[in-house]
Amino acid sequence: MASSLTMCTFERQEGPGTVTRKHIKLLTESNLIMPTLSDFHSWLIVLIHSGQSQERPKAVVSIKPDNNVFRAERVTVRCDVQGGGDTEWTFSWYKNNLTVHTSNTSPEYKISYITESDSGEYTCRGERRRDSERSEISDAVTLTVSGEFCGVFEEHQVIPLNRAFIIYNISLYFQSAKIVLSVSPQNCLTEGDSVTLSCEVRNSSTGWNFNWYKYEFYQRYTSEISRGTGGTYSISPAALRQTGLFWCSAERGEPAFHTKSSNIQHLLITDRDVILESPVHPTSTTEEMIIPTVSKSDEGLYHCKIPEKGKCPQSWISIRGLLL
Repeated sequence: MASSLTMCTFERQEGPGTVTRKHIKLLTESNLIMPTLSDFHSWLIVLIHSGQSQERPKAVVSIKPDNNVFRAERVTVRCDVQGGGDTEWTFSWYKNNLTVHTSNTSPEYKISYITESDSGEYTCRGERRRDSERSEISDAVTLTVSGEFCGVFEEHQVIPLNRAFIIYNISLYFQSAKIVLSVSPQNCLTEGDSVTLSCEVRNSSTGWNFNWYKYEFYQRYTSEISRGTGGTYSISPAALRQTGLFWCSAERGEPAFHTKSSNIQHLLITDRDVILESPVHPTSTTEEMIIPTVSKSDEGLYHCKIPEKGKCPQSWISIRGLLL
């Protein structure tokens, strides 16, 4: 292997405005000349090789679709070498400091079916193939995989041949991503009001496409009413025909990973007054019920009731006070 000439420049601050420089030529590889201990004493070493500082390129690891994923998703762990140019690299990935994958062709490590055992801290590095120069190892990125065991489903099928065979299919089921649908400002509306439904995938907010569904009370059928990247669905102004049951689901990745459906929200939209029922104060109003003098007897569950449509969700009112 051919040797190369490297020059070390040592600098020492002798006093205000005075810098002494000393140059030492080092013949690298097989004929390395090391400076003496006295050469290093109180000197700042600047290594110059072919006129450029010897800084190794830095590897950067990234995870898609998110650092928080769910069991059965497809995950890509990518390794990029910053400052590595267009040189051909061999990439290595590590989980908790142990090698999990090496590739001579692609900077991406794909996990087609992620499980909880894939959780951990991931790092990577590149090695230049023409001279085996290694990049610095990347900073660690933590991958968290969620999946709660729900139960076992068992089924069997009898196949009549010369004798009866019973085939058992046993499947383990794991809880998928939890998706929650909420409504703001409320479920009970009058015509012309505005309402927003928000769909959220708990513990993971990146890369989701949302599907919105509605059950029509008047026409008695279910339809998909919207699809897109936004996690909200707004109705403004609200109309009578928009009364119904709403829910959502989400998906991401390729091939797509699907969540289960969310909880259901019931929107009640009317052009009439609503009846506000309470334990002791039934009344009719379009906006509010006022209790002029509150006492402990007013404590209880309160809800609005729309004639011929149903009731809004209940709210508990607690009465607190000091005993004198």
